[in-house]
Amino acid sequence: MPNPVNPTENFADKWQNHPQREVKFRQWLKQVRADLNTVLRSGNIRAIGEYLKPRLGEKIINEALQHFSKTNTGKAAGLVIGRTRPLTRFDVPHRQLPMWPLVLKGNVTVTGWFSRDGSRSQHFQSGDRLSKHCLLRFKAKTNISWPYKVYWQVVNTDEEARAANCLRGGFYDGIIEKGGRVRKEGTLYTGMHWIECFIIKNGVCVARSGEFVVNIK
Repeated sequence: MPNPVNPTENFADKWQNHPQREVKFRQWLKQVRADLNTVLRSGNIRAIGEYLKPRLGEKIINEALQHFSKTNTGKAAGLVIGRTRPLTRFDVPHRQLPMWPLVLKGNVTVTGWFSRDGSRSQHFQSGDRLSKHCLLRFKAKTNISWPYKVYWQVVNTDEEARAANCLRGGFYDGIIEKGGRVRKEGTLYTGMHWIECFIIKNGVCVARSGEFVVNIK
């Protein structure tokens, strides 16, 4: 396994006598992949910088940000996303990057229910259109073994939420309700919004649900 910057060096030359070195190398490589997957989901170069500082060092990141700001607009699309995948509707600058290293080992899925004016709760799918002033209830199901912590990220978009200074984009503790993992919200602003669930174990994100979209008409 040659070193990319020094082909005469073989990373694996002592693995046979020291097998633990291979284990640690592959653990490191897995974490690098997880970190890169995290930053590639963001379109905000400043958020990427803050995420990478503990991993690459504050000095090198600050120098990279200064260089980048001289020739770019502050979006990371041209730096890391442009050649990897097109920007999507979820790449908004107020969406915060996960606060934890991502080492995804399991699954978590989200289901949603809505009710209005005291009516009985009804199930709805990601992307379904809902009216304003509904009550929402989201529940996560995961195959990660207990104990763990649950966090939800809620992101609003469009002009009504922006005018109300309620675009959000941060993380909230989950509610443990009757053995479930629950988050309650409401439909206050028209537009496309979403919620995502993160399962955290020993300080590491081991499962994330992906975006559950709420379209409010």
